Amino acid sequence: MKRILIFILTVVLSFSLVSCSMITESIDNIKSGTAVLKKHAANKDKENFEADDEDEDEDDEKEETKKETEKKEQETKETEKVAEETKAPETSAPQTDAVAETAAPPAVCSHKSSGAASCTKNETCTYCGVVLMYAYGHKYSGGYCTRCGKTDPNYKTNTHSHSYTSYVSKQPTCTSAGTLTYKCSCGDSYTESVAKTGHSWMEKTCFTPKTCSSCWKTEGSARSHSYSSGICVYCGTLDPSYSVSYCSSCGVVVESGERYCYFCKYYGDASGDADWW
Repeated sequence: MKRILIFILTVVLSFSLVSCSMITESIDNIKSGTAVLKKHAANKDKENFEADDEDEDEDDEKEETKKETEKKEQETKETEKVAEETKAPETSAPQTDAVAETAAPPAVCSHKSSGAASCTKNETCTYCGVVLMYAYGHKYSGGYCTRCGKTDPNYKTNTHSHSYTSYVSKQPTCTSAGTLTYKCSCGDSYTESVAKTGHSWMEKTCFTPKTCSSCWKTEGSARSHSYSSGICVYCGTLDPSYSVSYCSSCGVVVESGERYCYFCKYYGDASGDADWW
């Protein structure tokens, strides 16, 4: 019985030792595998970091190259614009001169002047258009530019007080206004309007209608005769249909059938008209 127990204990102990050995080996394998994984992950992170740095460096380089290219293009456009604005006018020079003028500029421009600068004109290069010397600008003294002789538009020789005289430059009429002009000896002048005169009407008569004495415009028609005792009370015209007699003494007109002249107090013949004309 004891031998059986000893055998069983021996087997159990052997199995326990083997199990412990296997567990220890497994733990060691796990630790080594974890270390390998950590190392691999560290190497991978390093590679990714270096790749990101390389990408960033490449992007920065591309950005700088793009900016330099845009800057050069802008400078080229400005140079072409200046050359276009300051381009010298074409001339009918001989063929040899024309070929020389239009020859391609050298790689490094030696600048050929388009002519000396002046008060209003820049001196530029006929090849590349660069301004070699800017215009001076006028320098006025005593009413003139000391460089080119141009007259100063703002220069006044002296002070002057205007003294105007007036005259009618356009006569007013019945229907339109006139013009009164004021002029100074220096040439300065101004005008004023003169009111229209309006019509000056003359009353109508037995022969003419209402008439303006200034422009002779007429309105309406002539007046009709108004006879009294054979005479028009307006104009004194005799009534052609009126029968009259005349005093044989003084010749004054008397009414027909009247025997007494109120002017000379002469009595006509009572027997008839023998004493009347």
